[in-house]
Amino acid sequence: KEMSNHINYFTYPYYRLKHLNSNDFLNPIEALSYGNIDPELYLGYKNYGVRKLDNNSLSNIVKSHIYILIELALYLDVHPEDKNALMLYQNYSNNLKAALEKYEQIYGPLSILSTNVNFNDWNYLTNWPWERGEN
Repeated sequence: KEMSNHINYFTYPYYRLKHLNSNDFLNPIEALSYGNIDPELYLGYKNYGVRKLDNNSLSNIVKSHIYILIELALYLDVHPEDKNALMLYQNYSNNLKAALEKYEQIYGPLSILSTNVNFNDWNYLTNWPWERGEN
């Protein structure tokens, strides 16, 4: 059955995911701002104001790349043959690794799984980034 002029916002995301093209994806910062990788899925929330994120903030770069990798993984579950989406996933994954290294050099490790954790010298931080007024 064809989609009518009236968009059913409950079933449209499923319909759109099945017919989505990875060439139309938003960039990581925009995707995190809008809450999805597809600009058309935002249409149902036209009265909702989008909070534009600062794309120069290192913490926003890390958060947005984690978000878009999760979204791309979901997309690739439905479209495993999409080579462009797979290439985007690999590129964003490499970008995330670089951003995490830079972030952790400045602010310290984000998790116990970080490659920057030194197990020879366990020093509990006394001055955390949020205590210094940083993100």
